[in-house]
Amino acid sequence: MIEKMIEYQTVDAQLKSVEQELSSNEDRKKGIAAKKFLDTVNDSLTELDGKAAELEAAFNKYQSTYKKLSETQKEFEGTIEEYSEEDELNFVKKKARELLNELASLEQQATRLAEEIEAVTEQYKTLKKKTASAQKQFRECGQRYTEFKASKAEIQKEITGRLAEMEKEIPPEVMAIYKQKRAEKMFPILFEYTGSGYCPHCRTEFSKLAESKLSKNNVVICDNCGRVLYKK
Repeated sequence: MIEKMIEYQTVDAQLKSVEQELSSNEDRKKGIAAKKFLDTVNDSLTELDGKAAELEAAFNKYQSTYKKLSETQKEFEGTIEEYSEEDELNFVKKKARELLNELASLEQQATRLAEEIEAVTEQYKTLKKKTASAQKQFRECGQRYTEFKASKAEIQKEITGRLAEMEKEIPPEVMAIYKQKRAEKMFPILFEYTGSGYCPHCRTEFSKLAESKLSKNNVVICDNCGRVLYKK
């Protein structure tokens, strides 16, 4: 049975090689990266839209307030000559100065908001360009990877067929263990134990129980790395 499993793994290694070619394909990687970007970009664009709307509303509010205060300040200046009493004149002048200071503050805030709006607009434009680029990359890389994958389909089918035939000569419970470990991205799965007292894969020292099982069954599973170790 061990010989059959070793032979099976040798053929399976050919299938694993094809799978690695597919998974490491640059077009596949670029396509996945583009897809990840496109999956999240709409949220980013929506967030920027909301931020831009908030800034624009605040900017318009500042402009409206500035206009009203500016008109009020001009009214104060126009009425200063009407006051003869010193206290009244000082009060009006004080109010005019306060209005001027408030206007200056509003002007600074409006300028700062305008700069923020411009920055958000640039971010939005940049993100739209990146989106268009990612869409193009996703299409082109997807097409090339589909063609590459198709070029490997025949050999995959041939190897899979050979493995299916070999499975018929291997006990189902043994095959189930192998396939489970294969699904866990473990490969190679079978390693020959040569009597060193250590796992030939991870170099972990064998326990006495593992040594006993190996002596009895010629097969044991490493407690550390999970590889199937056999002794001829």
